[in-house]
Amino acid sequence: MPSKYVYIDDVAINYFHAGQTILPDVLPDLSQGQRLLTCHGAGGNGHPFSKHLEAIGQKHSPLSIDLPAHGRSGGLESPRTITDYCTFLDKFVDALNLSPFVILGHSMGGAITIEYAITRPEKLKGIILVGTGAKLKVLPERLEQMKRVMEGKEPVQYDRWSYSQKTSMEIVREGWIESAKTDPRIRYYDFLACDAFNRMSDLPGINLPALIICGEEDLATPLKYSEYTEKNIPGAKLVRIEDAGHAVASEKQEQFDKAVVEFLDSLS
Repeated sequence: MPSKYVYIDDVAINYFHAGQTILPDVLPDLSQGQRLLTCHGAGGNGHPFSKHLEAIGQKHSPLSIDLPAHGRSGGLESPRTITDYCTFLDKFVDALNLSPFVILGHSMGGAITIEYAITRPEKLKGIILVGTGAKLKVLPERLEQMKRVMEGKEPVQYDRWSYSQKTSMEIVREGWIESAKTDPRIRYYDFLACDAFNRMSDLPGINLPALIICGEEDLATPLKYSEYTEKNIPGAKLVRIEDAGHAVASEKQEQFDKAVVEFLDSLS
């Protein structure tokens, strides 16, 4: 998919868009259907979500962002809290004149989505939460391992933690390649931001259309997280996807895109 940059606080931020390639100083056409911004998880980037833009872009106007210091975006440092990520995202939204829009967040991106929905609901048409929760406590041993990797005391470990056992190794390897694009230091601080996030008591105050998607074999953010979110956001709908884990969007792309497009179609 085509991509381009916008400067936020003098940092070049990359985003992918649907439609034709356009000149550097021209914003993509966002007039079709609903505007959708996808926000990736901790230590990730927007490239995996760019694979969904063609299907979603048949009827709507989707974008996929690389957060600061992730993927192709610039910056030596990333925001250190979910609140700071929302402050950045607000500047991005204003720069592209996205509002009102729908935000889709995976994992840490889901935490950003929840925080944005609580603090800036007037800018949103709806939210989509993927493999996430209102509290994202990280296992202490996992944080310690990431810290050792950041300090160069042990190599990066690649495993199938984020995937169903039924997911092909081709998809798993693609995920590993994307993971390797992020500096271990950025990944570590992303997970610290997740570990500090807790908006469980604030979910009932979200008054926006909400779709929740979760792989039934998600080990990182188990299904009970999504069930809690569905129960506590008024009117929220949960879509459970079989034979998928935390990387549900990549593992079951067609089912995922169908659920997203149906939700966007339902918005006025």
